[in-house]
Amino acid sequence: MNANASTGAANAVARDKYHVYRPMLDLIGFAEGTDRGRRYDETLAYGAFTGGDVDLCTMTLKEIDALQTRMLQHPANSFNSSALGRYQIVRTTLRAIRKSLNL
Repeated sequence: MNANASTGAANAVARDKYHVYRPMLDLIGFAEGTDRGRRYDETLAYGAFTGGDVDLCTMTLKEIDALQTRMLQHPANSFNSSALGRYQIVRTTLRAIRKSLNL
């Protein structure tokens, strides 16, 4: 590795305070199947219960909650799940996170 590559790698680590968690997060993304498509904008069953692709990254938490509620009410959702995003967070988990962080 040359000096420039070494410096570049060090700078990338310095910018990412969560770099030690990246391997585990990447494994979750891989296992959930969200690394092959829309990543952070992926929904359960690749949009089957949302009417197609959704731009989750631009939505508010209130909008996400409403979307997850609609997903759970979708008649074809035999999974009874509202999993969204790269890490497939479900509504109950997101609500608990919001409550604990007072969001």
